Amino acid sequence: MFVNSTEKIWTYNTTLNLGYICKMDLMCNITNDYIFFNRSYYMNHTYSKILKGTFDRDNINQMMVAMPGMEVQTVEELIYSTANYSCGIFYVTSGMASTGWYELRFKDYMDTDEPDMACVKYFEALRIPGSVLYNKWCKTLFLPKKLRD
Repeated sequence: MFVNSTEKIWTYNTTLNLGYICKMDLMCNITNDYIFFNRSYYMNHTYSKILKGTFDRDNINQMMVAMPGMEVQTVEELIYSTANYSCGIFYVTSGMASTGWYELRFKDYMDTDEPDMACVKYFEALRIPGSVLYNKWCKTLFLPKKLRD
């Protein structure tokens, strides 16, 4: 399962432009039914929120995402991934949007700051203009906080 990872999952490219950059997901807790994760991004300063993803029993690659105790905000479906889940293409729908959008997400295991070329080619084959959200500067935004004395 793509989201079952202790690695930061970065959104490299998206076909939806909301004006933010450096979108990153980090798992907090996962079970067979749901995942709690921290979603962060940057738009003039950093934002972060805890979200709950509930897995679809009929489609292992799909989850309904919401703030805990709130209505579903998005449905996120993994439609392509590399065999080792280092990157994937997600189709995301929202009740607020008339159509969905695509996101290329990756885990930077090898510290290359780039997703696997197979995911890049798949995303480009969609032939939908995208916005790059990730650059290596993003990693500096979400470093662990120093302990205070």
